[in-house]
Amino acid sequence: MMSDTDMSSCRTTAVHGQAHLGFPKTSRNGAYASSRQLQAGRQARGEEKAMINLKVVRNMLLFAGMVCMLFSTVTAWAAARTYVGVEACALCHEKQYSIWKTSAHAKAYLDLGAGAQKDPRCLSCHTTGGTAAFPNVQCEACHGPGSEYSDMETMKNFRKVWDAGLNRQAAGTCVNCHNENSPTYRGFDFKASWMEIMH
Repeated sequence: MMSDTDMSSCRTTAVHGQAHLGFPKTSRNGAYASSRQLQAGRQARGEEKAMINLKVVRNMLLFAGMVCMLFSTVTAWAAARTYVGVEACALCHEKQYSIWKTSAHAKAYLDLGAGAQKDPRCLSCHTTGGTAAFPNVQCEACHGPGSEYSDMETMKNFRKVWDAGLNRQAAGTCVNCHNENSPTYRGFDFKASWMEIMH
């Protein structure tokens, strides 16, 4: 039996000549739902939406965790690489070393004043690895730390040497230093500059 409150919330409509309370049909046979059934239906739909939202949040958290793990792995792998120094490169690459030796890159650290030689902003481009331990713009400043690719076996295999971290993006590497942030920047033409140090 419906209460006075339930009755007052209902709307009487004429359907096929018969008076029906204004509840929506809930089945194909034309049955009408009570207020309790409607409330139960709304509650069930709310719980279903909540479950879907929880699944979405869970999947997002799982994806974020996977990204963090991948980033940590790549970062740790990159951090494990160390610089070996231009002298190690010169053992096999004598021609390239002789070209580098006469270039401005070989005097980059010496061109800095005493104060600038302690300034991290200057060291980031006038040394290799941002430290005076590897002064000047050595081979690895462009090609990347060589500890993983400088051995003879790896160097003889292009696929291995690239996988081990040898940088092939020369132009993109150059503009990391040859840009508007440099106080001596006068524009940069990669092709023209490359012809000066081509090796």
